[in-house]
Amino acid sequence: MTEGYLIVNCTMKNLTQVELLIKSIRWFDKHRPISIITHEDNLKKYLLYIDEEIYLKPNKILTATYFHSLLASPYTKTIAFNPDQILTNFNIDVWENLRGMNSIVMPKTKSNFNGDLLDYSLYTHGSIEQKSFGEGSIIDAIFFNKDKGCDYVFGMAALISYYYNQNQFIDFFADKENNVMPPFPKYLWPEWVMSLMYKILELKITKFDFINLIDLSVRENNYTNNKWSSMTWPEFLSYWVNEQGDIKIENYVQLGLVKYNTSAWLTDSTLINLRKKFI
Repeated sequence: MTEGYLIVNCTMKNLTQVELLIKSIRWFDKHRPISIITHEDNLKKYLLYIDEEIYLKPNKILTATYFHSLLASPYTKTIAFNPDQILTNFNIDVWENLRGMNSIVMPKTKSNFNGDLLDYSLYTHGSIEQKSFGEGSIIDAIFFNKDKGCDYVFGMAALISYYYNQNQFIDFFADKENNVMPPFPKYLWPEWVMSLMYKILELKITKFDFINLIDLSVRENNYTNNKWSSMTWPEFLSYWVNEQGDIKIENYVQLGLVKYNTSAWLTDSTLINLRKKFI
């Protein structure tokens, strides 16, 4: 039995973000291995604490590439992350809970920098998932267990993503009686596919907040605060990283997995303090 962390979609372009995420994971868990999925050769030489680099030839269908990346995990039990995030608080004892849970575990909720819960409807994709399935999916961090059949779910998700054609899917299900399938978008994204998997394979997927997700992404449908819908957060929120490496936004210390989306806040001084903490 092996347990480890996986970071997907690693490239030279996001190398600094990948580096920070790796170092922040290692800060909290000094024993479990960390691997990266790359679409460019030999990134490992630029990174510390990497146990394995797995090269995948990029596919023009990005959603299929995402699920192929999860399938390529070298571990029996994996927590996978996207690169545009940094871990500022994590209790590794949660692995004990995850071992006894389903083949796939997705976080149930995500919050704002001040702790307020965020609704799926604030985001364009999230609102579409909510209308189609009643709720959306969060995959900024996702746990999966090969011993319990996660490969079956991800394999099906990859196939759907790769062969998806909106008109063909609509025509196929239009001919079925008692059609209860959701409306199909023009293009698929990973969260939509996972929402579909959750709908049809709920017995294999659990939603559980094994990590505190702080989402600073643009919220296209935030009509009560148009700054969130039209700008990236560093443009209108005050923030700093102190010499201890603590990230503060509007006087709130960020404790969890921070999805910052944009790298604009990673100035030279910010990077110095973060690297000083996670060295």
